[in-house]
Amino acid sequence: MSTVAALSILDPQLPPAEADADHLRHLLEKVPCCLFRVGLNGVLLAANDAALQELGAPNIAAALARPFTNWIVVEDRERWHEFLARVREHGSGDEECDLVDPDGARHPVLLKSLLLTEHPDGIESALLVVRNISGTRRLEEALQIHAGTRRALAEARERLEHELVENERLRRAIEERETENRRLLSERSQFDEQLNDLQSKLSGTAAERARLEELLEEQERHRKALVAAHRAEQARAEEIVTAATREIEQALKALAWRKT
Repeated sequence: MSTVAALSILDPQLPPAEADADHLRHLLEKVPCCLFRVGLNGVLLAANDAALQELGAPNIAAALARPFTNWIVVEDRERWHEFLARVREHGSGDEECDLVDPDGARHPVLLKSLLLTEHPDGIESALLVVRNISGTRRLEEALQIHAGTRRALAEARERLEHELVENERLRRAIEERETENRRLLSERSQFDEQLNDLQSKLSGTAAERARLEELLEEQERHRKALVAAHRAEQARAEEIVTAATREIEQALKALAWRKT
């Protein structure tokens, strides 16, 4: 039994073709996907229940004969007109844009359209299937954030490894400087012993005493310069370690914030 014949039996008041068309119209109105008929001038000509819900329209009268751009965000309206032009030229097309409901809430959708060439009313129009892709968009954004977080962590790890290598180099440099300082102190002690020995042997003339004092002052200046250089190296090492620690903490906080 054909579909037309079956519909005629269910509703004998309708001719077969009219029964089939009425049944199809009822199915299109109730099907869960969003279906629109839009004139090629952009005016909304028909919409099923799911489509009206997507637009936030309370009833069909609130939507018919209005430009579809009323529900498209301003920045996407030019692409909408380009999309209609492609459908007119090629017979079909698809595009993504953001719709906005009466409350101002935006939601991304995927538009797929098919040119209607022989509609009974003779109006140039297209069948428009609209699918809400908010979930897909959120997933893509989450994946982008995840990828960005992974890159940030990789960069932070690379910087940390670099800082650890630099810290190790500074630690070795400090150890070498401390070894040099101990050697200098040992030399100073030996020099003091030699100086004391010389002082005990010399007659203690004023000129000799002045020369010895000058040597002592020179040694003292040299010692102070070494100590100052050592402290500067220590301070720089501490600054590097502190900066690296702060940067890691900031990266971890950013990661924790993005995950929330």
